[in-house]
Amino acid sequence: MRTVATLVAGRGAYRVAQQASEVTLLALWGAAGFAPYAAATGISAWLFALTASGVEKAALTLIPRGDGPGLERFFHRLAFAPLTVCVAGWLVGVAVEPGGAVARYAAAATLSTGIGCCAVQVALFRLRGRPHADAAAYTVIAATYGCGALLVATTGVRAATLLAFLAGTVTVLNVVLALLLRPPGPRLAAGAWPAARAAAVLTVGEALAIASVSILYAELTARSTPAQVSRFYLLVLGPVACGVLWGYLLRIWQPRTVAWLRAHGPAAGVGLARRVLRWLLPPAALATGALVAWPHPAGIGVEIALSAGCQLCVYLMENLDARRRRASAGTAVAQCATVAAVGWALVPSAGAVGGIVALAAGYVAQGGALWLLLRRTPTCPPDEHSSTAPESDNACVATPIHESPQ
Repeated sequence: MRTVATLVAGRGAYRVAQQASEVTLLALWGAAGFAPYAAATGISAWLFALTASGVEKAALTLIPRGDGPGLERFFHRLAFAPLTVCVAGWLVGVAVEPGGAVARYAAAATLSTGIGCCAVQVALFRLRGRPHADAAAYTVIAATYGCGALLVATTGVRAATLLAFLAGTVTVLNVVLALLLRPPGPRLAAGAWPAARAAAVLTVGEALAIASVSILYAELTARSTPAQVSRFYLLVLGPVACGVLWGYLLRIWQPRTVAWLRAHGPAAGVGLARRVLRWLLPPAALATGALVAWPHPAGIGVEIALSAGCQLCVYLMENLDARRRRASAGTAVAQCATVAAVGWALVPSAGAVGGIVALAAGYVAQGGALWLLLRRTPTCPPDEHSSTAPESDNACVATPIHESPQ
């Protein structure tokens, strides 16, 4: 409980500071001045999932099972790779046109990958029994956002300068964490590909979910007004906060979920996911259809409910076997494509509200794909489960990732 309280305190401080500072920036800059900042951070947000999501999940699952030191070094370098590329691009953008659009977007990309890299590094600290590093790092990021808002209030700097300040501070924080962590272990050989594959599969779903929001920011920037970009930022604050909290709670419940699946078999997980979709999907689909015809901010509630249900179903499928993980990650493709198509159609006329409706429509598509997948998912009798059973594409075991490099 102390560990959970420490993690929640650090992450909570970061989220509150981030959102409070950005609402402050909207008040200081106005909708037109805030739009470049919102567009840059929104479009690059998917890079956080690319850097952190799958790498963190795979590290937390595989390191305790296999070659811990070697895997720790491998995942650490895997998280640093996107940050290194973005920092190089940012420096080039600053050299070509300081304060220009390229530098602004590159700084936002560096910020997203930097926070993602930080998430992986503090996860490695937690595996060493040092959760205080997580809270300390995210408290520093929270203070950085607060100082950024203060910098704007006192000096009147614009989006490019603020993003440079945030990105630079987060990059320095990652360097400090890396020096303190110093992951040991030899270079992986045969185990590198299975570890990278596990991280990639676990990245797809969350990366595409965030990418769908980034696509909407791009569509709003291209096909609507700066005021609608800023309004969309405010409208998605609630859904994003709910999604982050729900996903974090699922992470906390992971050990109990695995124990429950081992005790009751995969049929229990599949059955629970089917029941969730059976009760949620039909009314939500009808409501979304009405919202597509008549866009309304009430779509926020529909989107939150659909997002929570789809997250739960994907989470349950991820804990069956590798084949179901890959299939459930594939449903995110339908979600992202639907968001892009519906957003393109609605954004010119409905603006930010059209973006919210597009998100709800995307989760309807993902829920439908999950329903088809669950209907085809075979299950095994409970007595076939074993915590030591090897995982294969056709295995039906109620265990988390077993794609160990060993």
